[in-house]
Amino acid sequence: MFESGSDEGAWNVVVSTIYRDARGYEAVKQDFEPIRKGHQEVLIEGRGLDDLGTVVDSREMFEHPGNTSC
Repeated sequence: MFESGSDEGAWNVVVSTIYRDARGYEAVKQDFEPIRKGHQEVLIEGRGLDDLGTVVDSREMFEHPGNTSC
């Protein structure tokens, strides 16, 4: 998760999900679905996700193959 440090503009938080390979969620779905089904929503001051924010963009991104900084 990254914050812009300001409430100015179209967004102020970026949430990044990283998967182990190009199959993305499909690669972990079988293991993760039982965990997801056990999740319970936790309200913040009585508000759920739809009340707290809006997804303004969604992008699929890939690491550059020449990146050796990780």
